[in-house]
Amino acid sequence: MSPRSALIHVDLDNLWSIAACYGLCLPAGSENGIYDDALPRLLGIFNEMEIPATFFAVGRDVELPDNAVKLRKAIVSGHEIASHSQTHPLNFRALSEREIDHEVEQGGKSIYHGTGQKPSGFRAPGYAVSQSLIRVLIRRGYHYDSSIMPSPYGFAFRWMDAWLRRGTTAGSGLRKTQFPYFCDALASLSPYRVNPNHPERELASSGLLEIPVAASPLLRLPFQAGVCLRLGRRYFEAQLSAFLKRPSLPLVFLLHGADAADFQACTDPFFRRAPVFSLPFADRIGKIRIYLERIRSNYDCLTTMDFVRRIKT
Repeated sequence: MSPRSALIHVDLDNLWSIAACYGLCLPAGSENGIYDDALPRLLGIFNEMEIPATFFAVGRDVELPDNAVKLRKAIVSGHEIASHSQTHPLNFRALSEREIDHEVEQGGKSIYHGTGQKPSGFRAPGYAVSQSLIRVLIRRGYHYDSSIMPSPYGFAFRWMDAWLRRGTTAGSGLRKTQFPYFCDALASLSPYRVNPNHPERELASSGLLEIPVAASPLLRLPFQAGVCLRLGRRYFEAQLSAFLKRPSLPLVFLLHGADAADFQACTDPFFRRAPVFSLPFADRIGKIRIYLERIRSNYDCLTTMDFVRRIKT
């Protein structure tokens, strides 16, 4: 078994969440498209390749019985379900601590009622880590958070987000707090016990483990499927090579359900101009398989909670 550890994360942002973010007009009945279309496809790929994954689910989606059934089947297949909040608010960082507590509490309850398992981990929408969030997760007994993206390129994500929203109805009166702030780039790339007063810093006595996500070593470039799909195989291989030079550093590869969704039925112009969604569906799935196979051949893939247990022993 390889001494290197890889964590495959999937954020299950549903189509209603994408619509809210970009002011889209979705075909009737397509709001649940990530669970109806992409999740079964990803589970098929992971199970075929024998890769255990961690799915970050939004609580309101798990309240739908059919979605809960799919997640229970994922658990039986060896995957983990973590929390991605209850309603995926786009202004998560601006919420009060009480509001964040409600999102965490309700998200956890929805996942527990739907799957029978209490989530051990959490990811904030848009990598929106904050002091309030860390305090809430510690109080509620979570084992790990994976919200911080230790990269200085949040401005590039915000620029792209604004470019995609041009000409849409999204954003009027909405304060979005997505994507990493510059201070997040000060955080370690290695998992660390997180300081609730400074989430980018370590505090050895903390009861919560922070697992940084979606940034590669050295230049801290974005390392997630959507970016790799857009920039191509050479970009992926360069980031993988940077990880391989640091074998003690766990590789965390982030996908979104939308990366594996077929948007052929979505006629909104957004899907024709968005850099990832506009890529041919078959090409996206083919590249995802290649990326996962390259990771699997070099790393021991674990669910996030199994990794947490491993580093505790």
